[in-house]
Amino acid sequence: MAQSIAVTLSITLTQASRYRVVYVLRYAQASAASGFTIPRTAQLRALLQHFALTPEAIDQLLTSVQGGSPALLRFDDIDQDYAERVLRHYSQW
Repeated sequence: MAQSIAVTLSITLTQASRYRVVYVLRYAQASAASGFTIPRTAQLRALLQHFALTPEAIDQLLTSVQGGSPALLRFDDIDQDYAERVLRHYSQW
């Protein structure tokens, strides 16, 4: 049986024009946090598509982040295995 968790993503633009993604996974009894850097906008866009954001919502988020405002996204009831697999994949860039 798949377990659901809450995933929080904090996204900022670094001085080197890379995206810093810090994530928190909230399990039933605990939380885990980590972070990674994504070098290109296309890769960040692909990551966000895995969390079912519409293209319009992604465009808005990217415009905001590129303008210097950090983004904070929370997704509830995400399959634990899926979330961990996606985040592990993108953390290897």
